[in-house]
Amino acid sequence: MELGHRLKPNAGQEAISQALTDIHSVLKYIALPGTSLTTGVAIEFGQSATEYHGGGAYLIQRFQLSLIYDLSLVI
Repeated sequence: MELGHRLKPNAGQEAISQALTDIHSVLKYIALPGTSLTTGVAIEFGQSATEYHGGGAYLIQRFQLSLIYDLSLVI
C-alpha cells in the first residue's frame, strides 16, 4: 500500500506530523475487528518506508500488507 501527502512549505513540521497521524489512522482502520475485511482473515503488516519526492513536496509512506484467508479446498 502507498499513502501520499502533499507537503506545503508554510505548514512546517505540522505537515509531517499530520502524515504520521494519517498512516496511524489507516493502520487502525485496516485492523479494526469485526469488519468484512478482518472477519476470518489474518492481517500481517510488513516493513514500511518513508520517502520524500519532488524536492520534499511529497511524503510517500509505503508498507507491505498481507491478508491471509483460510480457504477450504473441500468441494
